[in-house]
Amino acid sequence: MNRAEQVQFVCDMTLAITQEIARKIDSGALPESWGGVQLRQYITDKVRDRCAADRFMTPGDMREYLNDVITLNL
Repeated sequence: MNRAEQVQFVCDMTLAITQEIARKIDSGALPESWGGVQLRQYITDKVRDRCAADRFMTPGDMREYLNDVITLNL
């Protein structure tokens, strides 16, 4: 992926998650009593569900990713 494609991918992925959560709030599916703590956890859960990279990465991909994160201080 080039830089523009990377940015587009991230924007598309996070927008889809944002829209899904906003629809649930608007429809009344999420409890009105939820505050920032519960919503933060819900966002975390939704990102984890949709972006579970371990479903897509090979062990080699994971090693390379972890090495990049460590060596590039990401």
